[in-house]
Formats: sequence, C-alpha cells, structure tokens
Amino acid sequence: MTAQHMIEHLISTFELSIGKIEAACSTSEKLLPRVKTFLHNNKETPHNFKNPLLGENPSALQYTNFAEAKTVLLEELDRFLEHFQSHLEAVHIHPLFGPLGKDEWQGAHFKHCYHHVLQFNIIKEAEKETNQPKVKHQE
Repeated sequence: MTAQHMIEHLISTFELSIGKIEAACSTSEKLLPRVKTFLHNNKETPHNFKNPLLGENPSALQYTNFAEAKTVLLEELDRFLEHFQSHLEAVHIHPLFGPLGKDEWQGAHFKHCYHHVLQFNIIKEAEKETNQPKVKHQE
C-alpha cells in the first residue's frame, strides 16, 4: 500500500461512517460486543494488522495524485463532522465492528488514522510517547 492508497482507504472509511457507501458487517452478532471493546480502550491497532476485508493487493487508485486524495480526505472529514451535527442519533455499519454511532465512529477513526500515520512514519513511535508530534507533510 502506498501513501496515496492509504489516504484513499481512509476516505472510504469516512464514507462508510456517514452512510455515503455501505458495507455488510463480517463479524458475527454474537462476537460484536467483544470486538467493540477495542473501540473503548487505549490499545493501538497492532502494527502488522491485516484487514481481512481488503485482500492482499491494494485497489486501483481513484484520484490523480496524493495531493488530490488528501484534499478529498479533508472534505470527507468535514462531511463526517457535519453529518453527525445534524444526525445526532445516526448509526452506520462498520465492516468489522457492526453498527456504530457518532462516538464509536470517532473512536474508530482516531485509532484507524493513528495506525496509518504511524505506519507511514508521519509521526514516529518516540514522538507519540512525548505527545510532541512533529508532523511530516507529504505532497
């Protein structure tokens, strides 16, 4: 996965969180309460976590370049914030965690984005411990 693939992957997740696109949940209903505990703790996504829904090869890029994809990601973030301002009780399906409302989607997005900024060294492990991130911009 390239940095642009990662950004486009995050775009899709934000689209899921507002119902712009839909996906079925692959987790059995019986396991959902246990799986959702991850959203409510401070544990990070494991570094080598492989999402079984994504497959081995990244999908084809949808945007012309990284800068365009980054712009779209920021637009989707704004849509997410606006969506839950006017739809306070909205619930949308996450492919692994099932039905999520605003607070759980916020937690999922934080953990997901944090996982990928570490993965691509946008912030480094030592910086996260000091809470003094030095953001490296990629264009």
